[in-house]
Amino acid sequence: MSEEPSDPGLSPDRLLEAARPALAEALGETIEQIRAAVAAEAQSHLEQAIRDKHAELEARFADEADEERARLRQESRRWRALAKFQHKTGESTSQLEVLRRFLKTALRFADGSAVYLNKAAGLTLWDSEGAPRVFPDVVAVDAIDPDWYFWPVVVRGRTLGAVAAAGVRDRDALVIMGGALNRTIENLAMRLRFPEPADNVPSAQDPQPGAVAEAEAAATPGDVAPPAAGDPRQVARTIVVEIKLRHEDAVREGRARSDLFERLRQPIEEGRAAYEGQLSGRPEHDYFHEEIVKILADNDFSRMGPEYPGPVVQSPPPLDAEEANV
Repeated sequence: MSEEPSDPGLSPDRLLEAARPALAEALGETIEQIRAAVAAEAQSHLEQAIRDKHAELEARFADEADEERARLRQESRRWRALAKFQHKTGESTSQLEVLRRFLKTALRFADGSAVYLNKAAGLTLWDSEGAPRVFPDVVAVDAIDPDWYFWPVVVRGRTLGAVAAAGVRDRDALVIMGGALNRTIENLAMRLRFPEPADNVPSAQDPQPGAVAEAEAAATPGDVAPPAAGDPRQVARTIVVEIKLRHEDAVREGRARSDLFERLRQPIEEGRAAYEGQLSGRPEHDYFHEEIVKILADNDFSRMGPEYPGPVVQSPPPLDAEEANV
């Protein structure tokens, strides 16, 4: 019995050929769906990455803003403390009051403070605050701890004593305080020696005995060899420190660009005029130039820039013990 031939229209090849357009269309739709899904996922990842980066930048800027606000608050408190110190010491009626105010205020800028008086044995500890047992009973000027802040109290060329600080956190502020303290004590000694007339004082030539004794003590030479009146190095250092503190941004940029003199020409020239005006004669060395390079340029002369004229007096002296301690 013979088999009948199958219908050629129902062969697999013909069926596949007939279904090919539908399969191609379905495949195209699937590919398009996959492409759309991948693009959507990529867009989602990109948007999330942008949001994460934005949040990161906002957090960083917020931290920087908080740090800047904290720095400004700290700087404001620092200047208020210095201004208050100068104001209150100017109102003081005795040298002991001035010295005690130094002891208290210096603790804002150091861990411990001390006052030494010039006695027969040398610079002898009178009182101290904070940092117990740090300050010895007697110190020698040529053997001061190099980590200390140390400032001789000099009136009319006489060393009455010294103030010191240990664990120093802000040496520039202490330098300003030392200069203010020295001027205040000198002015106070002059006021006590030559008091102003007042309605309730019987005679301007008959001051109180305590005032006379204190003024005489201020004018009496000590047992420690006094430095020359108007120490040019201390005068220069005080002026240059004030320039630095008043122009911190310009100092920072001038160091980075090596054009400090161009940025600070006016305050430097005014500072030099003030420095020379406080000296009794022409110093052997240009201490003002030395302090400018050391404090403003951080010991790098090139940072002053090509326009800086340099020292007025050549041959700078070697570093001494006093410079190492202040």
